[in-house]
Amino acid sequence: MLKIYVIDGECSSKEAALKSSYEKLEEEGCVTEFFLKGCLEREREFPTGLPTEIPVAIPHTLGKYVKRDAICLVRFRRPVSFFSMEDPDMIIMAEYMFNMALRGEKDQLKTLQKIMKIVSDKKILKKWKNESTVQIKEEFERLLSE
Repeated sequence: MLKIYVIDGECSSKEAALKSSYEKLEEEGCVTEFFLKGCLEREREFPTGLPTEIPVAIPHTLGKYVKRDAICLVRFRRPVSFFSMEDPDMIIMAEYMFNMALRGEKDQLKTLQKIMKIVSDKKILKKWKNESTVQIKEEFERLLSE
């Protein structure tokens, strides 16, 4: 069963953002101690910033660093710079980060497709700016189950 965690982040860099989501996922017993290093390495090789109307980042790493499938959604107080997955030289100022901790590659692809659908709807992300993390979690879980 996919666990969802939603946190607010006061992060000055993508490294700090990944660390904050790692800490939550590790605290909840979802990832190994190597998860953060794996995300940072993958982000360097394959950037995950998406230039959607409300920019986001969708980092992840290898399933071998995952104990229980989860996503940590971080809502940034101020946008955080990530490089674009479409153009690695372009900087994206992400307002949200969906850090996926998934064991199976098929699960990653299916979940990524669902997240892409959600983030392409700016009304959802705009609404989440003013909602509690509990409300966001409930709606995110509902949208992922559709």
